[in-house]
This record gives sequence, structure tokens and C-alpha cells, in this order.
Amino acid sequence: MADVSKRLGFGVMNIAGGGGGVYTVPSGKKTFIKSMTICNITSVEGKFSVSIYPHVSGGISYNLVSDYLLKGNDTITIPFLDQILEEEDVLAIYKSNSTSYFNFYVSGREVDV
Repeated sequence: MADVSKRLGFGVMNIAGGGGGVYTVPSGKKTFIKSMTICNITSVEGKFSVSIYPHVSGGISYNLVSDYLLKGNDTITIPFLDQILEEEDVLAIYKSNSTSYFNFYVSGREVDV
């Protein structure tokens, strides 16, 4: 059984609703989300949400973080997220205003099923 530590996603959210599907679990794998860092790179506060879309849910999302207000030039790290994603589940990160820009980085482990 392969157990691989990896970067699940990184990037910049720079439009309202920006972000979206950051990571989709490959077929034959299970993924453990280990940690997440989100940084507001502007001086304007903004909100972000983190959701999981289970493959079997028919498009229904489950929020891990909902409309978290991140002050300008601030960073939050969630060091022990420990969420399990099954194959074809999707991890999504969104921001809700158009004036702030966020960087994000998500790490975890993929294992064979």
C-alpha cells in the first residue's frame, strides 16, 4: 500500500467566489488532509470557506470552515485538520469578496485503497 505525502493544492484566490475545486481524490486512493494555510495578501479583510464535496453526495457540500473573516495581511494555519476524503471526493476553497486576494496551501497524504 503506497502512502505518499503531497501538496494537495496551492494558489491565489483573486476574484469573488474564487478558488473552487482545489483537489479531487484520484480513483483507487484515499486522502488525508493534514494541514492548510491561508494568507490574505492585501490590506482589506475578507472571508473564505472550505468545503468537502463527497462523491456520493450528489453535489451537496459539507463545510469545514464557513465564512471565516481573515483580516488584511493576516494568515491562518490549521495544523491538524485530519479529514479523510474518499476516492473522487473534492476539496474546495472559496473567498467571498472581490477586494482581497488570498494565497492558500494544503498538504496531506494519499494512500492506496
